Amino acid sequence: EILASHFPRLTSISRIECFDASHTSITSVTVGMVTFIDGEPDKNLYRRFRIMNEKITDDLSFLEEALRRRFTHQNDWGMTDLLVIDGGKMQVGRAREVLRDLNLKTPVIGIVKPFDDLVIPHQEGFLIKRARGSAQSLIQRLRDEAHRFAKAYHIKLRDKKFLS
Repeated sequence: EILASHFPRLTSISRIECFDASHTSITSVTVGMVTFIDGEPDKNLYRRFRIMNEKITDDLSFLEEALRRRFTHQNDWGMTDLLVIDGGKMQVGRAREVLRDLNLKTPVIGIVKPFDDLVIPHQEGFLIKRARGSAQSLIQRLRDEAHRFAKAYHIKLRDKKFLS
């Protein structure tokens, strides 16, 4: 209901993708993408992105690279009904810029700590809303799974680099 009131064209949500970046001091940067279908994880649709451009050093640029790479595969990976970003206004704003550049109208929201508030684009700004009940639980599960997935890949790359 929170999402429907802010995204009127969104009549149903089946597929949700969530992105989260993981790194330590800008080394072995990874971004994880997890996909839930009808509220449940579909690990066959999970993707991990190793950030290739070593000249970028900020989370917004990491997110942008991953999103651009993800949406070059929209024909073979399918499209999402909703994009969730682990982050606040700046991350949601950057995701919206990428989607706008690619002529995509996918709705984007963010989830930000410490209270797991939702960051929802609204007119020229953002609304910060506290989700409740099943919506809150689902978005938290997505964010936690994206964080776990991105971090596991980051640790794998970091350990591989350390041992070589």
